[in-house]
Amino acid sequence: MEHTIYTQIPLTFTVRNILEKLHIPLDMENEFTELANKAKQIAQPKIAVRMCTLKKISNAQGIEIEDISFPGEILKNNLQDLNRIFIYLVTEGKELEEWAKQFDFLELFFVCELRQSVINTCQTFLSEKIKEQYQIKNIASINPCSLEIWNEEKQKEFYSLLQEAANQINVTIQPNLLLSPQYRMSGIMFQSDKDQHNCSFCPNIKCPNRKSAYLGNAS
Repeated sequence: MEHTIYTQIPLTFTVRNILEKLHIPLDMENEFTELANKAKQIAQPKIAVRMCTLKKISNAQGIEIEDISFPGEILKNNLQDLNRIFIYLVTEGKELEEWAKQFDFLELFFVCELRQSVINTCQTFLSEKIKEQYQIKNIASINPCSLEIWNEEKQKEFYSLLQEAANQINVTIQPNLLLSPQYRMSGIMFQSDKDQHNCSFCPNIKCPNRKSAYLGNAS
């Protein structure tokens, strides 16, 4: 099945929110606003998304995506009543990654948060696009490759579903499963009555990007 590619993604983050999050004095706002404006000019983030068929595996803790079995009780519990999901890959783009290499110390601290904000903006943009196109009221998201759900073989099988998309948006999937550019995100979006995030199953409770409380092990 073909992927949909998005390249025109409005970057809507605000400098003041980032400064407050990083505890950087607000009297430096003008200086960092110039950096943020430059980042917006340079950044060319990209999104690839693919709608996939979904099947429940009888008497098993898992699901099938495009006839490939993937284990995980959390997947079965959240996806078992669905017949389609949306797998996706978002990237900051190589342009922003290269530009960021020139900074150090406080500027680098700020620029790293800018790059993460680009990824967050892409995910929100994609969620709204899916809701609009498929008339879905609410979208939830999970990134199984970042959780302790799948072994290396299953992660490779998941990325195989995204390989063509990765090529189209200039993301490299290395044999050791590292992806570049550095700031990127892959995962599954799906229709849900719950406002659910990957954070719900991630044990890193001190993560500054946490969107929801940790609910427990994801296996």
